[in-house]
Amino acid sequence: MRIDWDGLTDFDLDLSKAISGGIDRAIAVANAKIVSLAAVAARAKASGMGGVAAKSAPAVSYKVELSRGVIQLDGETFPWALGAEFGSSRFKQFAPWTRGGYFLMPTLKEQRQTEHWEEALDDALSEAFPR
Repeated sequence: MRIDWDGLTDFDLDLSKAISGGIDRAIAVANAKIVSLAAVAARAKASGMGGVAAKSAPAVSYKVELSRGVIQLDGETFPWALGAEFGSSRFKQFAPWTRGGYFLMPTLKEQRQTEHWEEALDDALSEAFPR
């Protein structure tokens, strides 16, 4: 059995050019855009909550790797940040414990449902595969 795909050779050539021509960089730029927007939104939400959460806002940071973006909550430098994010049933300076978080996790959930994730990837692919 043989299947012919018109244009497969051209597509393969274009894909090879895109990969060697910077699709990796374009995806890294898209990752940076996505995680920076989410980190800024989480910091703003934490700041707006006041108290320990506001004090924890600088604990939200991000880093970009080639294949992904990472948002992190720095519990070493800001030991109260995890309590501010998830609460506590033991320590009363924090809100009640919650699995869903108070500022970082809800922001990530909201950001996941917005269009800028798709837009950033679209921009990266448009740059790699210009028309």
